[in-house]
Amino acid sequence: MRKRKVNLFFLIFLNFLLFSCGKPYKKVEIRNVSNIKIENFSFSGITSKVEVEVFNPNPYNIEIKEIEYDLYFQDKLFTSGISEINQTLKSKKITFVEVPFTLKLSKAFQGGIKQFEGENFSYRVEGKAKVKALGKTLTRKFNFEKSLK
Repeated sequence: MRKRKVNLFFLIFLNFLLFSCGKPYKKVEIRNVSNIKIENFSFSGITSKVEVEVFNPNPYNIEIKEIEYDLYFQDKLFTSGISEINQTLKSKKITFVEVPFTLKLSKAFQGGIKQFEGENFSYRVEGKAKVKALGKTLTRKFNFEKSLK
């Protein structure tokens, strides 16, 4: 009986040691947002994809499952959406992730006119991503801002 207690204690201690000393999570970096590709153009709106350059500084892979985002243009909400992604961010590598989004036609023209007029403008993308790392599903917030001329 005593030997069983010792073995049980040892197994519990070993389990605690293995699973409680997880590697610390380092925040994934959004390096750039570029390469807007128009998928569909209609009177109801424009369906597009944007390429997001992401760096994973962690020593383990991270799977992106879903992204919920708000896109601001000149500090005004431009569009919002939720996209299922299902892509792996390799450890200590840059990965390009394509994120689909839809714009109403009127808002797309507002952004295009500012760019053609040569005005400086800024955009911001913020939201949260559902990710899976080391067997755990987590939600992580993100924020990326850029000014263009």
